[in-house]
Amino acid sequence: MLAIVIGKRDDYHARALMEDLGARIVNHPQISTDALTTYVDAVERGFGSNADYGQISKTFSLVNLNKDAASRYSPGDVVRVDKAVISGNPDPRMISRSHVEKENHTLRMHCRRLTRLTNAF
Repeated sequence: MLAIVIGKRDDYHARALMEDLGARIVNHPQISTDALTTYVDAVERGFGSNADYGQISKTFSLVNLNKDAASRYSPGDVVRVDKAVISGNPDPRMISRSHVEKENHTLRMHCRRLTRLTNAF
């Protein structure tokens, strides 16, 4: 993990993350984010034109609210994945958030306090 910023998903924290990351990386990286619009400006501020940047957006099916609690709090099935080139020349096959999602999963499994809707200490 090269950089971490703890806070809200807003302009301020996105810029802080990308500026910190941009100061740590000396080569020309490929960056992938979700479709939060704040990241477009944040990547530009942190890297300028020295990064290939793509976004990935997932569309989930609707979750049936009549199901049990475990099903209601889980995301629906992914029905569509859209990838967009935002700047530079990223390899569309490499636009992915899988590494970040796996890191979040591992962190939550090792520190149960971060798991939602539980009182695990």
